[in-house]
Amino acid sequence: MTKIRHKMPKVKFINSRTWQVNYICYLASQIQTGNYQCNGFTIIPYAFFHPKIVYFPHLKFSTHFWNAIKQSTHQSVARLFSKSARLEVERILPIQTTNYQRLIKTWKSKKSLFFKYLGQMDLFQKELAKVESITILVTPYGTNGSFDYLKKTNGKINLFITHRTDYSEIYLAKTIILALLLVKNEKYAQEKWWEKQIITDFLLQFTYLHRIFNAPLINESKYLSSKIMLDSKKYLQRLGFALKKKFTIADGEMMYGEKKINRLFSNQEQAVLKKLIQQQNKTISFDGIAHLLWGSEQEEKFSLWAITKVIQKIRNKLKSLNSNTQFIYTAYGKGYVFMN
Repeated sequence: MTKIRHKMPKVKFINSRTWQVNYICYLASQIQTGNYQCNGFTIIPYAFFHPKIVYFPHLKFSTHFWNAIKQSTHQSVARLFSKSARLEVERILPIQTTNYQRLIKTWKSKKSLFFKYLGQMDLFQKELAKVESITILVTPYGTNGSFDYLKKTNGKINLFITHRTDYSEIYLAKTIILALLLVKNEKYAQEKWWEKQIITDFLLQFTYLHRIFNAPLINESKYLSSKIMLDSKKYLQRLGFALKKKFTIADGEMMYGEKKINRLFSNQEQAVLKKLIQQQNKTISFDGIAHLLWGSEQEEKFSLWAITKVIQKIRNKLKSLNSNTQFIYTAYGKGYVFMN
């Protein structure tokens, strides 16, 4: 690392009602455009600790609200949405008391070293020098962290990020790094979601930054339960944003959109995947999968390990079609469920 002097950005934590309300508008815009869904996020009406979860509170939004969001001139978390949209959220969003003093205290004890090490990395030297301030909205809603930046006329940058209250300070550090990657190359940061996550997780776990936080990050690819996925599907349907089915079967051929995919899978894998797709949203038992694999010999050949290996191979091949989305979920102690 190259040692250079840098000025630490001014960090300000906020919890104002105005920005809490505005964040709900931002989340609504991301759901309405399908940005979250297309990038493999799971939207539910309650908090759950996982980096791919979006907590979007279940409120009685009117058609007027969704029209106002649709007509917004921007989709930035750092800018205010229309007054009409914000007024509706203001009326229906419960007032919550957010205690974030522990977060502030912990962050203050670590921020100097954090920015020092970042400033010594060639990757961020120029970008960090541009950042004049960082505003952090502490909120119970949304993802573990959202972010954007505003550029001033003097070329300096103000970062605006959010931090969900049930996540530790290492996730706050992660959001700041992700925001700096956005400043560095906006086109790359918007298109290469997985690459950004890999870079950020590596820096936080395998560089000097690990000495500061010394805490694990949840694996982004950790599977969510079938219950959560079903909750999400039902919730999106209530909101009016049900996803179109990606997988279908026509004349014995499995289709991903318009693409034929039978050839990607072995005969055994095809048999299992076809059954899962045909019975989507329903649990296929271990015995049911065993029958597909071994037929009349299933009792003699039955092996949970072998079933797990087949399912994992199918999952890996499905990832090659859509790397950000999970389709097969484990119904613990029962079998597997396909969520289309």
